Amino acid sequence: MAEKKRTSIKHLQIDKSQSTMLAVIVAATVIVVFGLFATKAMIVKGAYQRRALHARRDVADRLKTNYDSAKTLFTQYKVFADQNPNVIGGSITGTTNLDGNNPRIVLDALPSSYDAPALASSIEKVLTDQSITINSLKVTDDPTANSDQAQTNPQSKAVIFSFEGTTSFAGGTKLLQDFERSIRPFDLNSLEISGTDTKLKLVVDMTTYYQPAKSLDLKATKEIK
Repeated sequence: MAEKKRTSIKHLQIDKSQSTMLAVIVAATVIVVFGLFATKAMIVKGAYQRRALHARRDVADRLKTNYDSAKTLFTQYKVFADQNPNVIGGSITGTTNLDGNNPRIVLDALPSSYDAPALASSIEKVLTDQSITINSLKVTDDPTANSDQAQTNPQSKAVIFSFEGTTSFAGGTKLLQDFERSIRPFDLNSLEISGTDTKLKLVVDMTTYYQPAKSLDLKATKEIK
C-alpha cells in the first residue's frame, strides 16, 4: 500500500509539472502573439507618423514659397498700379474715360459681376459723351441666368444690349470708334444706319461680357493614409 501511495504522489508531481509547463507555454505564446501585434501596430504607426511629418514639411515648404511669391507679387502689383500714365495713356488721378489706375482698368475690361443696371449707365454715358440723342436703350436683364456667384472654373458670359439714337455722321463714326477702342470687349451684332449726314439714325445691337470671380477652396484637406 505504501508503494502505491508513493507512485501516486510521483504521478501527481508529474501532472503538476506538466500543467505548469503548459501554463508557461500558453503564457509565452500569448506574450509572443501580443508582442507581434504590438510590434506591427508600432511599425504601422511609426510609418504613418513619418508620412505625416513628411507631409507637414512639404506644406511648410510650400507655405514659405507661397509667402515669398506673395511678397514679390505685391511689389509687382504696386508698380503696376502706380504706373503713370496708365496702360491706355491716361492719368491715374484724372477723371476722363482714359484715366484711372491700371487695376481699375483691368477690372473694367471684364467685370466679375453681371450688374445690368450699371452696364446700362455706362453705355448711356458713352452715348451722352458723343452727343447722341438716345431714343431707346435696352440691356438684357436676366439675373436668374447670370449669377454673380464665384465659380471654380469661371467662364466669360455674354450680355446683349441694344440702343437707338440720333447723331451726325461724325458723331456716329466716333461712337463706333469708342466701342472699338474700349478696354471692355464689345461685339457688334447688327447696325442699321439711316437719315442724312447731319441727322443720322443708328439702330445698334451689341454684345459685351463679364466673367464671374474664381472661388478659392481654403478649407481643402489631404488625407494621409
